[in-house]
Amino acid sequence: MRKLTLLALIVVILAVVLTACSAPAPEPSVVKETVVVKETVIVEKTIKETVVVKEAVQETVEVVVTATPAPGLSGKLTIAAPAAAPKPDGSPGNFELILNTIIDRYRLVHPDVTIEVNYLPNKSFTDLYPWMDTHIAASTMPDIMVMFTRVTTSQEADGKTPYVDLTSYFDNKNPYTGNRWGDEYPLAPKMRHKTWGLNGIYFWPPQLAAAGFLYNKSILDKEGLNPPTTWDEFYTLLVTLKERGYDVPFTLDGSAFAVSHFWWRVHNAVADAREQAIEEKYGVRKQGAPPWQYRVAAYCNGDFPWSDPVNESVAKWFVDITSQLPQGWNGITGAQVQEMFFNQQSVMMYAFTDTIKDFDEAKAQGLVDFDMGVFLTPPITENQWWTAEMAANAADVVEDGGWGYPWAIPSRDVRANKDDIEDLAVDFMMFAGAAEQQKLYADLLYAPPSNPFASRVVSDERILTMLEGQSKGGFADQMGGWAWYGPDRSSWMTNVVEPLAVGQITSVDEWTAAMDKYTTTWINQTLAEKSRPWADAAIDLIGSDVCSPPQ
Repeated sequence: MRKLTLLALIVVILAVVLTACSAPAPEPSVVKETVVVKETVIVEKTIKETVVVKEAVQETVEVVVTATPAPGLSGKLTIAAPAAAPKPDGSPGNFELILNTIIDRYRLVHPDVTIEVNYLPNKSFTDLYPWMDTHIAASTMPDIMVMFTRVTTSQEADGKTPYVDLTSYFDNKNPYTGNRWGDEYPLAPKMRHKTWGLNGIYFWPPQLAAAGFLYNKSILDKEGLNPPTTWDEFYTLLVTLKERGYDVPFTLDGSAFAVSHFWWRVHNAVADAREQAIEEKYGVRKQGAPPWQYRVAAYCNGDFPWSDPVNESVAKWFVDITSQLPQGWNGITGAQVQEMFFNQQSVMMYAFTDTIKDFDEAKAQGLVDFDMGVFLTPPITENQWWTAEMAANAADVVEDGGWGYPWAIPSRDVRANKDDIEDLAVDFMMFAGAAEQQKLYADLLYAPPSNPFASRVVSDERILTMLEGQSKGGFADQMGGWAWYGPDRSSWMTNVVEPLAVGQITSVDEWTAAMDKYTTTWINQTLAEKSRPWADAAIDLIGSDVCSPPQ
């Protein structure tokens, strides 16, 4: 019986390959097939659901076989990716499972392409930076690096970037979807590189992350309360829950990364009109200076000090909201925040879509026994923090988000392989961005697709709600927000946020004074140190290499 099954499988694979190599047709075709993508992974013929049975994952997919992929592709690609923690039963983690599945599907269409993947042991994404720096220096990088890239303006100016600029590929047609690849490329990386002052685009994210507020629906229903739709309602809800005996109505990951994002999303929205006026004054569009430079210049020249009413209004909002958080909130980790929510110690939390996945798994195991809901960050409206004029001139609040580990192609000079593999590597990226592969991320990581045309693969309403919060402008609208507190978020926490958390800062005046002192210090350090190539445009806009904002 096993031999007959194997023979049938071989016939199916040959049929897929013959279809891929057949005469061109105007539109891609989709063929449902049974493929063995890993010893422990079987792809069933029908499209239904993902079911985990011991070590086997039975999943429904559509294997895309188009009439237009480049015929006869051959060669070898090496990939280095961060290791994913295995599941409790010892089977591969979801990230590893996804990447392995994409690779095996690609082999069906291009059997003459060899792909080897090396999973690198790591504790966090920053652990891979030393690995990358070492291999770049030794010119032993893989053909595709699954990791955040680091390219400087000076490297770009010298023509010696450690990664390939993907911009020239944007006009190419994705043979697996029929779309122009640039139209499928998410806006966020383009804006982020522009924020850094770079002209090129050096990575492609296979998936996005979206965020929103998770709340204990069972508690709100029991108390006859509704999820908030404005900041007034949010603040009132916190106070009401406390009055009714819920000691922790809301908590926030106390890391510098999470706190800065929570604050800056609202700040960017309220400050939108002021920022646009500053952009126009400094001729940013004409000069091409990214937000880092013009925001620094605006502060140092006194055009947008922390004592500006817009900045002060956000400071008051932040002070009031954090006053409702539990004592010691700045020391609570993301894992502890999630645990408090799952154990019903807190009623609300701010989180990404992967927390929904964790919640569903915990509920399936009987570890939680309540229902969960999702609501988006409230918009900017007239209230105790913002005047009618501020609200009228505010932008939409865009939900926080980002991407998982993005993919980049190291430059030939730093690759171990000196062959011309760039076209093949991009072809593999295009294949990975098709809806069928994007569905793997949506199903197993609860990650929204980076390809906007593949949004149909998401069916979970909670994820769609969070994705809606990003779609107002996407993560791109938030890029550059860190310029308001500097690139060193940890020192921002130490000098500004933690004094607030322990009661050393109790007023807006104290907040703005702390921000003035901190901001002036980090700007002058940045202007004077090795990051000077970044700062050249800022120095030109300031008219000096010293920031001395008027008091």
